[in-house]
Amino acid sequence: MLKRVFIFVFLLFGSSAFLFSQQTQPLKSTIVTIKDCKACSTELTEKFLRSIFQNLDFKKIDYKEKEAQGLIKTLKPKTLPLFIFGLDIESEANFPKLNKLLVKKDALYMLKPELSGIFYFLDRPLISKRIDLFVNLYDDQAASILKSIKQKAGREGLTLELHFIFNKDNKPEVEEVLRILSVKHLYPGKFWEYLFNRLQNIRSSFWNIALQRLGVDIDKIVDFSLSQKAAKLLEENRSLTQELEIRQSSVILVNNRQIFNIVSSSQPLDDLLERLE
Repeated sequence: MLKRVFIFVFLLFGSSAFLFSQQTQPLKSTIVTIKDCKACSTELTEKFLRSIFQNLDFKKIDYKEKEAQGLIKTLKPKTLPLFIFGLDIESEANFPKLNKLLVKKDALYMLKPELSGIFYFLDRPLISKRIDLFVNLYDDQAASILKSIKQKAGREGLTLELHFIFNKDNKPEVEEVLRILSVKHLYPGKFWEYLFNRLQNIRSSFWNIALQRLGVDIDKIVDFSLSQKAAKLLEENRSLTQELEIRQSSVILVNNRQIFNIVSSSQPLDDLLERLE
C-alpha cells in the first residue's frame, strides 16, 4: 500500500516538488510503534520522510508507554504506527506540500495512515486466539500460505476465519467462491479437503469431479450456490474485506487488531504471528 501512496505523492506534486535545504537544525519526529513486534516495520516510511526532510531525527516509543498513551489520547488515532511532528515542521521548506498528508491536532501534526501504513488497529475490539486470513484463490502462494496458517492455528488452538478476495464482476471467480462457501455450509467436515483440492488447480473447470470424489451431492451444492442464502453468505464473507479495504491476497488480521501481509509461506510465521494482549 505504501508504494502506491509514494507514487501518488510524486505524481501529485511533481518530480521536483520537494526542496532540499542545508539546514542543520534537526527536525524531531516521534514514532509510536510496537517495539516487540517483528512484523511492525516503519522503515519504508522513515526512508521516504528522510528523502523529504534530510534533517529528521526520529525517536521511537512503544504504544504502551506513558508518553505514547498521552499522544494517543490527544491525537485520537485509529491505527499504528504514528509519525508525529511538532509545530517546528511548519518552518520546513517542504511543509506546504507535505501538509496535505498531515493532520493537525493542537500543537502536533500526525502523518495520515495512508502514508504511515497500518499494522495495528487501536479502535477494534480484541478477539483473542483468532486469525482472519484474506486470500485470493487464484494467487500462486494461496495454497502454501493457507496450509502454513492452518497448521499454525491447529497447533496453538486458534480460530481461523477465511475471507475470499475476488472480483465481483468476474462470474467464474464469484461462482467458485459460492461453491466453496456452499460446501462449507452444507458439508463442513469436507470443506478443507475440497478447498485444498481446488487449490491444486483452481483454474480447472472440473470442480464437479472434486465434489464427486468427496461424496458430495453436486446438485445440492449447485442449487444452494444459486440461492439467496448463498448470496448472503458471500456478502458476509466479504464484509470485513470491504470494511478494512483489503485488496491484496495473503493479508492476516491477528486478534482483530494486528494486520500484516505475508509475502511467502517461507516467512517465519511464529515470529510474525505474535499474539498481542
